[in-house]
Amino acid sequence: MKTIADIELQKIKDVQFIISAVTTELHNMAYLEYFNTWENNGGMQWFFDECVEITNKVMFKEGSQYLKWLDHWIHNEDKYCKNFSEVTGETCFDWYHMNEARKEFESRYEKDECSMEQKAEHIGRILSGFKHSDDIDRTMNLAIQECQKIKDRQKELENNEKIKKVVKLIDSLDMDKESIQVVMDNYLP
Repeated sequence: MKTIADIELQKIKDVQFIISAVTTELHNMAYLEYFNTWENNGGMQWFFDECVEITNKVMFKEGSQYLKWLDHWIHNEDKYCKNFSEVTGETCFDWYHMNEARKEFESRYEKDECSMEQKAEHIGRILSGFKHSDDIDRTMNLAIQECQKIKDRQKELENNEKIKKVVKLIDSLDMDKESIQVVMDNYLP
């Protein structure tokens, strides 16, 4: 069994890592889609404080997936215990918490109408760091490809959430496999 000091150190490391992941994940969305909230609440300081609060809420609410994993880790004497995904059945440690933090953030605030000019200004600031126009062009092309990967990942995460809801509903109905198959064969397109 782990000591209290071991447990506290692990929690600190995990929270720091997830705050970093959440801040990185939410920054562009918060700046571009919630700009009025961003500006009217204190800008970057407000945003960072929100990321810290949201991370703590998501990780330490009663019954959270993190507490489930932490309990497994605490009571495991093996040198290498099961990772977060194996214990919880969720995606990897950071992606899961980034997704949960996004949902929490979106539930707190109403989106603004972000202008194309505001988005272009934000992207322009990033691109202004390049010295050569060839680097800008190459970066833009790679960014478009990366954008598609992110959109695909978001769609996959949304689909996974839908699948979990369906599985939970089926479990609650206490149907046998044959009955489920009949429903799928006869009533689904």
